Amino acid sequence: MKHAITLFIDKAEEMLREVSPIADLSNDGPSEFAGAIEAWLIRAEDLFKQYNQGEQALLAAIRPSVKLAGSPGAIDDGESISGRRKKRKRLLTEHLNQSVDYFYRAYTREKAKVEEARELVRQVILVALQSGLLNNLPPGSFTGSEQLVSIQAQLYADAELRKGINRVLSIVAYPDLLRLIDETLNDILQANTTH
Repeated sequence: MKHAITLFIDKAEEMLREVSPIADLSNDGPSEFAGAIEAWLIRAEDLFKQYNQGEQALLAAIRPSVKLAGSPGAIDDGESISGRRKKRKRLLTEHLNQSVDYFYRAYTREKAKVEEARELVRQVILVALQSGLLNNLPPGSFTGSEQLVSIQAQLYADAELRKGINRVLSIVAYPDLLRLIDETLNDILQANTTH
């Protein structure tokens, strides 16, 4: 069973917004910076595990290095205290950047799928509206799940539109389809009422 990619995107975007405040911690002590990176990595690994993202293993491999770089004495050599702190912060920054690169790789891959599915849903709905198939839509939001299932069934009943719906379902899960139908209908109908 496919997972809802749109939910993954929502959660991933939330986590990406947290990166900048974590990076700002580089001005604090290395142990605080390392702790924030490690906590973010644990949550990222959990998210990736939940949504079967292969980059989970890459993130897990970085975490011990973050822990090591954040621990005093672990990587220190004969440098001054100031030099050791700078070295630890530099390493932690590199680990954060690498983690974000891995995270962003999975995010952009899944985001591209959602955008492809969104465009297909938009085409299906535009054809349905032009053909009069969806003329009986009530005004307002389409957030009710029963109403969305009914709209999806109407679209699926048409042989040509069914091809588009099946293509969408080959890319994303059924809950994603319903969400994309909802968002697309609202966008199209709001655009029509503002003109």
